[in-house]
Amino acid sequence: MDPRKQNDVREDEMQIMRQCGRYMVVGLMIAVQATAFGFVEANTAPPDDLSSIRGIGPATAKRIIQARETRSFAHWKDFIARVRGIGEKRAKQLSRGGLRVRGKAYGDEQKWHSIAPRSPGQRKHRQLVDPFATPAPSHPAAEASAE
Repeated sequence: MDPRKQNDVREDEMQIMRQCGRYMVVGLMIAVQATAFGFVEANTAPPDDLSSIRGIGPATAKRIIQARETRSFAHWKDFIARVRGIGEKRAKQLSRGGLRVRGKAYGDEQKWHSIAPRSPGQRKHRQLVDPFATPAPSHPAAEASAE
């Protein structure tokens, strides 16, 4: 092979290696940032990840793992009911620290609020209302009869 072509090939290889090195550094930086700001899923996390949450020590991590062995946690209320030593106040603290149950922070599933009955003819129980629900589309005939 011609020595000039060998030098060109080597320069190309060196350029590719430099580029790969840059990509590896950027990828490593992204991975470190993702773990620094990442969340820990209570249903799947190993004990070390659970212990990384402020407020969870080895004993609490063990209780969480024992509670989820029978079945995974359905929501935060289920988590609070099944893990001894966790109440609403501590669940809120753990959630702020990055713990998630089915990907949700404590309080995320409580976006519904209850309202009292408005007329005496209504039943006495409270109804759950979704504030983010889209209203049902109105029928054009119903609008015409209302006018």
